[in-house]
Amino acid sequence: MNRARPGQTLLAAIATLVAAWPITTLFEGRSWVLGAISLVLLAALFGMAARAAGASPLVTLSVQLIGVVTVAVVTQLPDHLDTSLPGALRDLGIDANTTVTRFAAPAPTTAGIVFFVALIVAGLAICVDFLAVTCRSPALAGVPLFVEFIISAANSGGALSPKFFLLAAAAWLVMLYGASARAARDWSGRRVNPSGHYRAASSLGEHGFGFAARAAGALALVLALLLAGMLPASSQKFLGDGLARGQGGGSGTVGFSDNLDLSRNLSSQDSSPVLTFRTTDPDPAPLRALIADDYARNRWEPNRVRTPLRGADGSQLERAASNPRPVSANRYRISISQNSMKPPYVVGPTQIGTADFQGARWSYDPKSSQPSARKLTTSYSLDYLSPKTTARPSNQRLDPTQYRSDLAVDPTSRPAIEALVKRAAPRGSAFDRAIAIQTYLRSSGNFVYSLTLAPTRKNAAGRTLDPISNFLATKQGYCMQFATAMTMAARSIGVPARLGVGFLPGSAGPDGVYTVKQSDAHAWPELFFPGMGWTRFEPTPGSRAGAAPGYATPKVTAPTAPEPRPNTVPRPKNAPSTATPATPRSPTGTDPTGNGSVPQWLTAVLWTLAALIVLLVAFSILPLLARRASRPLSTDDPAAVQAQWDNLVMRMQDLGIEPPPPVSPRSQEDYYQLRLSVDQEGRRALHEVVMVMERARYTQTSGSALDMTAPADSLVEKVRATRSLRCRAGAALFPRSGRQRLRSLLLHAYPGRKRH
Repeated sequence: MNRARPGQTLLAAIATLVAAWPITTLFEGRSWVLGAISLVLLAALFGMAARAAGASPLVTLSVQLIGVVTVAVVTQLPDHLDTSLPGALRDLGIDANTTVTRFAAPAPTTAGIVFFVALIVAGLAICVDFLAVTCRSPALAGVPLFVEFIISAANSGGALSPKFFLLAAAAWLVMLYGASARAARDWSGRRVNPSGHYRAASSLGEHGFGFAARAAGALALVLALLLAGMLPASSQKFLGDGLARGQGGGSGTVGFSDNLDLSRNLSSQDSSPVLTFRTTDPDPAPLRALIADDYARNRWEPNRVRTPLRGADGSQLERAASNPRPVSANRYRISISQNSMKPPYVVGPTQIGTADFQGARWSYDPKSSQPSARKLTTSYSLDYLSPKTTARPSNQRLDPTQYRSDLAVDPTSRPAIEALVKRAAPRGSAFDRAIAIQTYLRSSGNFVYSLTLAPTRKNAAGRTLDPISNFLATKQGYCMQFATAMTMAARSIGVPARLGVGFLPGSAGPDGVYTVKQSDAHAWPELFFPGMGWTRFEPTPGSRAGAAPGYATPKVTAPTAPEPRPNTVPRPKNAPSTATPATPRSPTGTDPTGNGSVPQWLTAVLWTLAALIVLLVAFSILPLLARRASRPLSTDDPAAVQAQWDNLVMRMQDLGIEPPPPVSPRSQEDYYQLRLSVDQEGRRALHEVVMVMERARYTQTSGSALDMTAPADSLVEKVRATRSLRCRAGAALFPRSGRQRLRSLLLHAYPGRKRH
C-alpha cells in the first residue's frame, strides 16, 4: 500500500472536487456532479492500482487517462459503441459548445454539458494526482486546482463567494502540509552535537521548520485572499450589459449572450455601427434579434428552438399554429448591408415572410419566424408584414394551451402587477386594456425613463422588493423595466406576451440608408391577439423609443398626459440620440451605461498578475525557508562548521558555481579560485573559509575560530557582484539550493520513494 499512496491519492481527489465546487454556479442543474465525482474517484483508483503495480509515472498517467475516458464513453454512450461513436461525440461537443457560447451563467444542463464537464473535472483530477501523488510535487498541483477556480471566476455573473476560494486554497495547503509534515517534525528541529549526530527538537519549537512552513502557508493564503478581494469581477456577456457591444472598441462583429438580467442595463452609449439598411417601409419598426418568454429568478431566458426549420432563399417561411400571419398588414422589403451581428443572431423585422441570405445556410423558428445563421452574412434581404394602423383583433377564441409559457406571471411580482392593471386598465377588451397599460407606462406623469435605477425598496414585511415590483414602486427605469412590466401585465389579463430584444431602426441619411448603432439597443413587449398575431407594443416613453405603433394608439379624444418628459425636446422616432443624461452610478454599485466597467484586457491582466503572485509565493517561500532552515544553530563544533560549508556551497550554486568534488579543503579552494572572478578581498575571504574548514577537521580548535559566517557572507557578496542580473534574481527568488532542500525533505518524509 506504500506504493499506492492511498492517503495522498484521496487527499488529491478531495482537493480536486473542492476546487470544482464553484462550477456548480455556472449551470442550473446538478446532474453532472455525480458523474464528475464518479470519474474523479475512478481516476484515483486507477492511479493507486498503477502505482501499486510499480508502473512508471508515464504509464500511470496513461492508465488513468485511458481508463477514465473509456468508462465515461461506456456509461454515457452505451448505444454508440460502434462506428457511430465519433458522430455521437461530435454531437455532444456541438451541444456543449452551443450551451456555453449562447448562455450565460447559470446555463442549462444539457447532455453535452453533463458529459464534458464531468470529463474535464476528471481530467483536472488526473493532473492533480499525477503532480501531487505520482511525482510528489503538491506545489505544482496547485496549477490545475487554480485552473478550476479560474473557470468559475471568469464565467460567473459576479464575484464568487469567498468560501469557494477559502476551501480550495485550504485543500491545496493541506496537500502541501501532508507532503512536508513528517519532514518538518524530523528535520526542522535538528541541532548539531559534537558527535556529529542530530537530535530532533519539537516540530513546533522556536526554530522548527514545521512552524515556518505553516506560517508560510498561512501567509500565502492571506496574500491570495487580499488579491482576490481587490480583483474586479470578470465581465460577463449578459445581454443586459453586452447587447450591441463589440469586442475591441466597436470593431469586428457584435455579439451578446442570450441571458437577460433585469438588474443590468440594456442600453449602450457606443456609437459604433451594427448594420445599415434600406426599406420600402415609410415608418420602419425596431429590428428584432432575440425573443425571450421565460422569466425566472429576476431574469429572462430566451426561446429555445426545439425544432428549427432549414431556410431556403426566396421560399415562404412555414408558421406554427401559435404564430399565424396578421390579417390586416402591409408588405415591405428590407435590404440589410454591412451587418456585423455575430452568428447565430439575425436582425430583422418581426413578421418575416421570405428571406434571401445569398446562398448562406440559415434556419428559423416556425413559432416566431425568427431566423438564425451559422456564419456571418454581411448582406441579406427580408420580406415582411407590418400591421396596418387600423388593424384590430378578430373575434376568434384563443387556445391558452398553445401559449402556456407566454401566459406565466412572475409569482413574486404578481401583487404589484395586478395593482398596476387595476390602476391603468380596470375594464374593457383585452386589446383596449393593453393599450391603456402602454399609455399609463409611457406617461411622464406616472413613470420616468432613466438610465439609473432607483434604490431598491423593501415591502411592509421588511423584505427587499424584486426588480419588477421595485420598478413599479419607484416608477423609474429603462426599456427593459418598461417592457418587462407590460409583458407581465398583459399576461395577467390573459394575453400571451413575450419580450423582444434588438435595435431601434436608427437614423436615415440623405440617401435613404438607415444606420443602426450599438447605442440603439432596445427591448419591447410582443403581445398575441387573434387576427393580428404577435404584435409589438411600446411602453417605453417617447423620449427614448419614439411614438407608439399606430394600431396601439388610443382611439379617444380625451386629453392625455403629454409623452415628452418635462424640459426635454421631442424628437422624431428615428432621430439619433444627441444627448444622454449624465447619470451617477447605480445604487447597486454597477454603472448602468457600462462606461465604468473594467475593460476586459485590464481584468485579464489583473487576473494574470494575481496568478503569478500566488504561484510566486507558492514556489518561492518554501525553498527560501528551507534554505534558511539549513543554517546551523550552533558554530562551536566541527559538525556545525561542515554545515556552514555545505550552506556556502549551495549559495554559490545558486549563483551558477557548481559544487566542488569531494576532495581536501585546499583542493576545493583551488577549484573555486579557477572559477571565480572576484577581487583580492574575495579571494582572501575564500582562503579564510578554507582555513576554518581545516582547523575544524584537523585540530582541536573551538570557539569563534570555527565560525566562517563572516568570511562566507563576504565571499558570497563578492561573487554576487560579478553575476548577471538574471542570475542574481534567480538566486534570490528561486534558489536551486532551496529546491534541493525541499526535495530532500520530501524524500525524508517518504523514504519509500527511493525504492521505486
